Amino acid sequence: MTIVKARNGDDFADSVLSSPKPALVFFTSLKCRPTSAIAPLIEDISEELADEMTVVELDIDENPELANRFRVSATPTLAIFNEGKIIGISKGNRPKSALLAFIRGANIIVQYSD
Repeated sequence: MTIVKARNGDDFADSVLSSPKPALVFFTSLKCRPTSAIAPLIEDISEELADEMTVVELDIDENPELANRFRVSATPTLAIFNEGKIIGISKGNRPKSALLAFIRGANIIVQYSD
């Protein structure tokens, strides 16, 4: 498993905001069925892109202050961070091809690799 679980604000800061690589944050909630449906796709993506980016999971029920800080009110929500800033947000359940297009559309993989 290559998904980092951020359990609190310090974990989030270390894994996302201070990351030398771009980060894909998977905002989740155990109460949300679509989150459970998309989780295996995020796992696949985390393995495929392990060299290019960090994938971090954060439960918004356990970390409401972070959810509020980044204006996440529904799950599943994906946010791409680069150099500590959000550069893309995707909400809802999508097929893997759409998720990869969202990630690649942010141009972070190319930027990071240069």
